[in-house]
Amino acid sequence: MSKPLSLDDCLELMRRGIEDVAICTDGVDRERFLLDRTRQLALVKALENIGETAGDVLATYPDFATGERDIPWRAWKNARNRLCHGYHSIDYDLVWSMAQRDVPALNNALQAIADFDHLRQIQGLGGPGRSV
Repeated sequence: MSKPLSLDDCLELMRRGIEDVAICTDGVDRERFLLDRTRQLALVKALENIGETAGDVLATYPDFATGERDIPWRAWKNARNRLCHGYHSIDYDLVWSMAQRDVPALNNALQAIADFDHLRQIQGLGGPGRSV
């Protein structure tokens, strides 16, 4: 069994997943996305990765997840499970909506965490003790 990722690593993986979503959706409208199987598969994978990492945070750092209410950790984990196990009936309109609505909200929440951490470091308070 491998050692769990640090919380900082988990948050970085989620940010990377957000970057992957941007790669999949950049310069593409909904109609074009719905006709592009390669983009569909890539976007689903990026969303799965975000959800997998959200599940890791829930399992390994439950106090942190409880304290960060702006991120719907369980919803992301459930979305991942639905995409992985319901691959035969994925609603790509819903996938597109997640990329347009839910991913930007997640990005904003993760940025707020990063900004808070940076402010604590500048003030000499150190990080929030997340280097576990």
